[in-house]
Amino acid sequence: MGLLDNIKRKIGDSVLRKSRKSNRRRSMFHNFATAKHINILFDARSELKFRVIKNFIKEMEDSGKFVSALGYTDKDQDTSGLLYKKDVNFFSPKQLNWYGKPTDDTVKAFVIDKPDILFNLCLDDNFAVKFITAASQADFIISGKKDDPYADFIVDVTGNNDPDFLLKQIKYYLQIIKRA
Repeated sequence: MGLLDNIKRKIGDSVLRKSRKSNRRRSMFHNFATAKHINILFDARSELKFRVIKNFIKEMEDSGKFVSALGYTDKDQDTSGLLYKKDVNFFSPKQLNWYGKPTDDTVKAFVIDKPDILFNLCLDDNFAVKFITAASQADFIISGKKDDPYADFIVDVTGNNDPDFLLKQIKYYLQIIKRA
């Protein structure tokens, strides 16, 4: 990482910390029985990963939940093959400011939405995803990254970068954990 990249990252980290402090979201546990509105943040850089997410979205909708999803793509990736429905959007590095914060209106709308659960299914280290998770207004944030400081519940799948495995683990825990 070059000097300019280090400067960008330090400025981005500073802005991220400040925005997190000003985020006054309420944190409340939800499981599949109590959640009615779900947001999904996912890595859309491969069709295999998207297929897993697409199946999860259908499963959640079939159980009566409103689902909105936001996928991260590479800058040159064609998302036309990934188009699924109106509540599934994508963002790319082209929609980030100079230090990595998302600036696109669809991302802003996703962030200010107030779902019961936000599933952060991005297992790679992605600065834009950190911004989205930190600013989210979700009642309950679930992540598969063991070092996600913005998650309320972490399902550690270190060593297994398969979104299908992560979703199976999340489903297992959200079905057995009851609300107090």
